[in-house]
Amino acid sequence: MNTQLTIDLSIILAGFLLMILGAERLVKGASSIATKFNLSKAFIGAVLVGFGTSAPEFFASFYSASIGEGVLTTGNIIGSNVFNSTLVMATCLFFPFKLSKQEQHYSNWVWILLPSFLIIFFLRDLRISSLEGSLLLLPLPVFIYMLFKQEEEEEEESVHVNHNDESETKDLGSQNISMPLNMGWVVLGMLGLYFGSDFAVSGSLRVSDQLGLSKAFAGAIILATGTSLPELITTLVAGFKKEISLAMANVIGSNALNVFGVLGASALFHPLTVDKLIAYNHSVYLLLISFMLLPVLMIKSNSFHKFWALILFALYATFFAANQ
Repeated sequence: MNTQLTIDLSIILAGFLLMILGAERLVKGASSIATKFNLSKAFIGAVLVGFGTSAPEFFASFYSASIGEGVLTTGNIIGSNVFNSTLVMATCLFFPFKLSKQEQHYSNWVWILLPSFLIIFFLRDLRISSLEGSLLLLPLPVFIYMLFKQEEEEEEESVHVNHNDESETKDLGSQNISMPLNMGWVVLGMLGLYFGSDFAVSGSLRVSDQLGLSKAFAGAIILATGTSLPELITTLVAGFKKEISLAMANVIGSNALNVFGVLGASALFHPLTVDKLIAYNHSVYLLLISFMLLPVLMIKSNSFHKFWALILFALYATFFAANQ
């Protein structure tokens, strides 16, 4: 491995680390501020933590769009959703769990399927315009409201299982931390996300160029893997805490937020142009995987879940191989 490649890989890893830590600090500071202003735990869990988990995808994708790399932006979103729907969901299935009545509801699957359909529809002409980006944003308020209501009705403290398991309720509600310090965490979190996305995107472009890999690979595999680490960490933490159903809900939420919020906002301010591999192959593959998640929300057998997990692992291996 040559020296320059080693440096670029180190820059990518540093970027991923900055994004993950930045998202954690942002959520910590924002959650403490929300608690001081007597905002509900439902709002903190459904909105702030949900945004924190998806923040790496947002900053990496938005930065890619701002420098005219639409393939990286869409590749990151589709790749992240494929990663979540296969590797992260498969990890969920290896832990024993029992879905609540609400989590078994058919509507949850709709929020997996709808974003996949929208990606295919809007990429049919190999681009997403500003108008189409604004249309992608339209379902976002409805989705956030449904998240809020679900948190409120179930009265579960999903904030306990964020991507690195550090946002304990006592931290969120701590009144001993000053407002300026909390604001400082928010600012530091935003800075970490910004510079982390810069490092990750620029490093991915250089590595893919040195190794002769496509930009689609850089976005769908390299960037997507790094920005999806919070979801994977959430799953492992939740599994050991025997609260894996919360991690599964996080997968559903992250996939929807990636498309409605991240892709929509990126295209609104920076119209995207992609290639046929992203528009036709990757998007159709994501839709196929989305259909295959329906049995997970309907069948209660843990034996079936483990069998299905192996299929999901194989699906990601196929996706990875297709991007070589």
